[in-house]
Amino acid sequence: CTFRLPGDGFQLTVSNDLLIGSGGGLALGSTNGYSLLQVGRDLRLAGGSLSVHSGSNTAEGCGARISVNRDLLIGPSSWLQVYSHQTNGSSAFLTAGNLTISAGGGINANSKGYASGLGPGAGSAGGHSSGAGYGGQGGNANTGGSGMPGGPTYGFTNAPLAPGSGGGGVRGGYGGGFVNMEIGGRAILDGTVS
Repeated sequence: CTFRLPGDGFQLTVSNDLLIGSGGGLALGSTNGYSLLQVGRDLRLAGGSLSVHSGSNTAEGCGARISVNRDLLIGPSSWLQVYSHQTNGSSAFLTAGNLTISAGGGINANSKGYASGLGPGAGSAGGHSSGAGYGGQGGNANTGGSGMPGGPTYGFTNAPLAPGSGGGGVRGGYGGGFVNMEIGGRAILDGTVS
């Protein structure tokens, strides 16, 4: 069962621990506004998932914020899904005292960046759409002689600070999302961050 809290400007404060168990899910955020999840002690994903959708409001410096005072624990078969805003790239910011990601679980921002054809490095649309750029130019679409250039370079290859742009046209895929974390203590990564 997934519980969705889509309201613009939604804030959820849990004074103690938040547990999302096996098969459970919590989704928060929307395309507008800014959402905030504050957990007073530990946030534990134990077979469940937490999806955070960043809003377009960048006045807070991010589209959504997750603040965990103590430990963020992501167990096996558990996922934190982080979505950047599809048109302006606003992304979530995560803070925690400690982070533990177990094998088989993780943080996933794959294909959760700019929408197709959007972003500073968006691919070109045409008969054949080109790839998006980021730390390097996107791939050219030369099939059939269309010669559509790949998306331009932006950002840094060794320290990404923004989500990935979408591929060209309606067939181009979404860019990769942006995982922005500040961990005050230890981070144990046996799982995946992508």
